[in-house]
Amino acid sequence: MLDVSIHARGWSAAQALVYWQANVPGQQAIAEREIRHVTQWPGQCLNYKVGAVRLEELRARMGRQPGFDVHRFHAAYLALTGLPFAVIERQLAAQHQQTLP
Repeated sequence: MLDVSIHARGWSAAQALVYWQANVPGQQAIAEREIRHVTQWPGQCLNYKVGAVRLEELRARMGRQPGFDVHRFHAAYLALTGLPFAVIERQLAAQHQQTLP
């Protein structure tokens, strides 16, 4: 909500802080830092969430295959971070196929 409101609706940092205080209980200590972060990096919050959902879907899909090891999956994913998700997905699928008995 903050990302969209700051960048699309023109909210000020003060307006974002009011929203934060009303909707994020118990996190006051990080409010200003997070608002500054969102302000300086447009779209990062949305991008993070979309990536997390896609990663969860990939893990669930691969987890249904025989021989799946969640620890190897996560280690392989972390080794590939920084690449486009489509590349990561292909690499993980290829690595999983190589490790099947």
